[in-house]
Amino acid sequence: MSGPDPIRPAPAPPAASTGAAAEAEQAQRYLAHYRATRANTRGGGPLGRLAGMLRDRLDAKARAQGQADRFGLFLPRALALAGIADQGPLAVMELGAGDGWALSCTRLGLSRIAVDAADAFAADFAARGIAFHVRDIAREKLPAADGTIDFLMMNHVIEHIAEPLALLAECRRVLRPGGGLYLRTPDILRVGHQFWDDYTHVRPYTHGALRAACIAAGFSPLADLHSDHTRISLDLLTDGRWRGLLFGRRWGGAEIEASFRRD
Repeated sequence: MSGPDPIRPAPAPPAASTGAAAEAEQAQRYLAHYRATRANTRGGGPLGRLAGMLRDRLDAKARAQGQADRFGLFLPRALALAGIADQGPLAVMELGAGDGWALSCTRLGLSRIAVDAADAFAADFAARGIAFHVRDIAREKLPAADGTIDFLMMNHVIEHIAEPLALLAECRRVLRPGGGLYLRTPDILRVGHQFWDDYTHVRPYTHGALRAACIAAGFSPLADLHSDHTRISLDLLTDGRWRGLLFGRRWGGAEIEASFRRD
């Protein structure tokens, strides 16, 4: 993990190519580059030192809760935003999982499933006890039976999908009634033309557009936050006490962080 951001989303693999073989090769290259540059380094200067202190405090908090590091704190917070208690048996699936940092939480009864277009991290998933499936989620069915998943995440993935309603319909199919959907994506109204700096982005969203798409696919909106990596880290550190200030329209970040319930 590089740069000053305490918690950084793994990139989704490219979705546009000419043919399945070429697409798989492109996805492998994209994830291999991410893997080579994800070293946990601290930036220089005051901001780098502040980010390092934040990482250290989050790591300490995670270890106190029985997790290996700060990434283990992410999933329980995402579950809470979708109104799902982090207890008992739960099946959690992440689409476009990258290296699976968002699935780092471990506990008895938690079944973790990672889905990606490339197998660059397959060995890592096996070593961590995470079920892994290679799928082109823009074209193929998700690797789960109807109504068998409790919670489904997409961290910076949906902006890579040209036809999101088909994918959202698949998400609804595999989720149990009352299951949760968690999405993060750039807010085009705040990032502007920088959205297109990632050549794999194909569809930008506003808060209203993402909400409308999910409602059209059969989901009910729950949380809708103006978010970013640092705000999520601060939210974890403060147990949500500053959430209204950190994620409000006026002072919030340039990322949409939203959760929905499967009707």
